[in-house]
Amino acid sequence: MMGQRSPDAVLQRAFETAAVDPDSWLNALQAMADATGSLRGQLIGIGGPQHIPFNWVTDMMTDALADFVAIGGGSPDVNYRVAASLESAVGEVAHDPHYQRAIPKLGTDIYLDYCDTYDIPFGIQTKLVEDDGLIGLAVLRTRSEGAADEKALAAFGEAAGYAGAAVRIQFALERQAGRLVAGTLEAMDIAAFVIDGTGAVSAMTPHGEVLVRGGDGLRVVDGHLCAAWPSDRVRLDMAIARALACEERHSHAGVMLRAGAAGSETLLVSLITLPGQPWSFNFRPRVIAVAKRPRPRGRGAVLLTDLFQLTPAESAVALLVAEGKSRAEIAAERRVSSATVMAQLKSIFHKTGVTREAALVARLRDLLD
Repeated sequence: MMGQRSPDAVLQRAFETAAVDPDSWLNALQAMADATGSLRGQLIGIGGPQHIPFNWVTDMMTDALADFVAIGGGSPDVNYRVAASLESAVGEVAHDPHYQRAIPKLGTDIYLDYCDTYDIPFGIQTKLVEDDGLIGLAVLRTRSEGAADEKALAAFGEAAGYAGAAVRIQFALERQAGRLVAGTLEAMDIAAFVIDGTGAVSAMTPHGEVLVRGGDGLRVVDGHLCAAWPSDRVRLDMAIARALACEERHSHAGVMLRAGAAGSETLLVSLITLPGQPWSFNFRPRVIAVAKRPRPRGRGAVLLTDLFQLTPAESAVALLVAEGKSRAEIAAERRVSSATVMAQLKSIFHKTGVTREAALVARLRDLLD
């Protein structure tokens, strides 16, 4: 009938839409599932600091996705689908015969039990991308649907071509976002680094390039920002990991590093967490690291002002709290009312992301030490 699209055209359009509107990925995966006569379509990322950075499955209970992480479902020693993917090239289609060869080599039956619980024993899959990790496309078939036939395999092959193109487009757009952010920061004349959701540096400003080229407090090693002095590396790594895991919008954290040829100078690295995107491959900007020399005044005050945007009065109150002084003692020392101190503490709590004085003390002492 005129005006009706062919199944291939529907699939192609669905994935083209997902490439530029990531909120549409579930629609595209459902179109693929329908075309193959399967209940569920899946796009999964495996690898990187989160191990399973995303796992998008149509018509799947939230509990199932949480259970997948809990059982270590991204491991080839646990999951026969992941094991089969390691034996396949990018673009090569694997399905039930490949699973049957992988199952006897597993170190545990826990994923077999998982598939039995959620009724996904059969399927078809392919790797769309393989780098430090992989992005896999799959349909998950129920016991009643059974193993894939030739028609389902052919439909999946068509979908995989469209999905691969969509993934490449979204990759490019997410990486371009990092360069756009760096370009904006360049106008601010600062040494800044854009870190994506995988923890890699996706872009940096010219001042940032100069800083890491000279190894002045910071370096970029294997695409990741690290401290130039070995004694600082674990602290910076942990600070970046916390920033990547943070769910708060525009939260601030940071760390003081040794700098200069002899390590006698100080470099403050402020970490600003950007809002996460629900349908991202983790290449969007997630953290901005800004490195600068502290201004010539009290080390604690500059750290709190630069890191949390505290006012001078708030910085003074926060430092007194870190010394263990009570609200009454702070009010007396600063010659202000208790109500003023309480209002300042409320603002300090909000800016530093804590809710209690004990948590503030712990956080400030960790930073100041």
